[in-house]
Amino acid sequence: MFSFLNSIILFGLAAAAIPLLIHLLARRRLKRVYFSSLTFLKSMQRSQLRWLKVKQLLLLIVRTLIVIFLVLAFARPALRSQLRGVGAEAQTSAVVLLDNSYSMARETKDGSLFELAQGKTEEILDLLGPGDEVAVTAFSDGIDFTLPPFSSNKEALKGRLEKLSLSYRTTNVVEALLGAVESLKESSNLTREIYLLTDLTKSGWRERERLNLLEDKNSSDRPVRLYLIPFQGPDLDNLSVGELDFGRQLVQVGKSFKLNATVINYAESRQDRRLVSLFLDGRRVAQSDVTLPAGGEAAVDFTLQVDTPGLHYGRVELEDDELIADNSRYFSFRIPEVINVLIVGENPQVVRHIRWALNPSSDNRGHFRVSVADPKDLTRENLSRYELIILAGLSRIEPNVWEGLKRFAEAGGGLFFSLGSNPDLRFYNQEVAGPIFGVQIKGSIGQAGGKKRFFSWEEIDLSHPIFSIYRDLENRDKSAPFASPKFYAYYQAKTSRTSRTLGSLTSKDPILLEGGFENGGKALLLTSSFAESFSDVSMRSFFVPFVNRACEYLAQDLSAYFSEVRVGGEIQVELPSQVPEGEIVVTRPDGERFFTSAKALPRRRMVSFGGTELPGIYRFSSSGEELD
Repeated sequence: MFSFLNSIILFGLAAAAIPLLIHLLARRRLKRVYFSSLTFLKSMQRSQLRWLKVKQLLLLIVRTLIVIFLVLAFARPALRSQLRGVGAEAQTSAVVLLDNSYSMARETKDGSLFELAQGKTEEILDLLGPGDEVAVTAFSDGIDFTLPPFSSNKEALKGRLEKLSLSYRTTNVVEALLGAVESLKESSNLTREIYLLTDLTKSGWRERERLNLLEDKNSSDRPVRLYLIPFQGPDLDNLSVGELDFGRQLVQVGKSFKLNATVINYAESRQDRRLVSLFLDGRRVAQSDVTLPAGGEAAVDFTLQVDTPGLHYGRVELEDDELIADNSRYFSFRIPEVINVLIVGENPQVVRHIRWALNPSSDNRGHFRVSVADPKDLTRENLSRYELIILAGLSRIEPNVWEGLKRFAEAGGGLFFSLGSNPDLRFYNQEVAGPIFGVQIKGSIGQAGGKKRFFSWEEIDLSHPIFSIYRDLENRDKSAPFASPKFYAYYQAKTSRTSRTLGSLTSKDPILLEGGFENGGKALLLTSSFAESFSDVSMRSFFVPFVNRACEYLAQDLSAYFSEVRVGGEIQVELPSQVPEGEIVVTRPDGERFFTSAKALPRRRMVSFGGTELPGIYRFSSSGEELD
């Protein structure tokens, strides 16, 4: 049935008489003019006057119709039908997408951007008519985007809107749009709409090439209309903490180490003397200030020290600005309380030198707990008790023993090889030098016991954690950072592009190499021996710090200092195999606790936790003991 939504406007149809009145009032009155002859005028009337009247009549009709159509348009004609979705009363299905990424926490004089977006969403709900169905949801960069059920209850929708809150995630606008279009495909309503409320952060559109999929999903007979409602304040005054870098240092008790923090300026103006603070174990231990150019970044170096082993936590924090969520960056590290070392050697003198370098005390209570085993007894050793095994000058390693050592290293243990007086080069090349270090051992150079001719340590990788303590000495003096030991004999190794040489001799041959096992532990190879007939290494002051730092390096997982988990990511923690079976308690930064279990692996256990919705420190414990 045909009707009008604003029928009162129809009274305006009376205005259609106005053109007629104007026409009648504007008609010219005839004036009497006397002519001597009317023949010419009668001829003119027949040819032109008739067409003039028709033209005036058509003009009158057009003017009248214009007035009539204008009145009808304002009266809003509608077609009422019993069929759903037809006519002016067609119902609407709408999806309201509210960006709740951390950038929406930006403060303005009227409140945060998220609060402003909530207010605008409430206005949108008030505009919807009875029978319209709406789904209101927040979105960020979550992997699974799901919409709540559509509802026509405005009060319920507003209640859901009030419960929405900000997250600490970044955003993914494209994923949310694709999900909304997919949900609207199931709607039978003719009108389908999406309201997108966001701050238009650039990172939210990083998958914008996928927007082409919207054209495929959007039906041509019932298109989805998109309404973009941006929320942007004036120029953003925001700094954030970027990467934290420990610089591949060995972190030791009582020794200073450095932490480098990157600060990023997102503002379009220069930032002068902005405060940066370092917190360690709940205390502010250092602070500095930084000046940044517009849109630039700067590095801040902190020097810190810990006096006890174990777990340590900290953060780098900026002073408050318009966006507080990105003002902190967290870190944690562990200094082993005890490193269990097993020394296996054929030469008692070499074994004694290494043991004394690691732990000279008779009670074996130092940082290094040293055990010694005869090569023949290695099959009876429980290798999982140790973090590091030193294989000092073994001629050969039996196949069954070697398989156990490989499993030990693949599970994260460290191996330190040194060669002896009579090594089985075929075994070492096939099993050790080639697969682990990418070298081939050719043969011996020099003469063991012949001290007249020797080779010195010439090139050293001072960027490596083992030797980084000598870097300052080299900068102070162009000569070698320490007095080089003398090598009377060594084994020549041919390197490849995969080899990593940490030190080489005056002959240009490598003396110390680093290798490793995929997803496992690290390994070092000394191409000479600690025996006094091969070198005077054990007699030098260099020996004790070198052995200690080499063992610290092999036993510590330095990569853990560089790994970071972003909000929403998964934390994977390796725990020692000594951790008892049972529940692992995960405590979030807000104190809420979750329970999970560890997966048993050789020499260790693995725990995974994915509920990382808050930035901060996540603590793992078992039976009341903090594990990580």
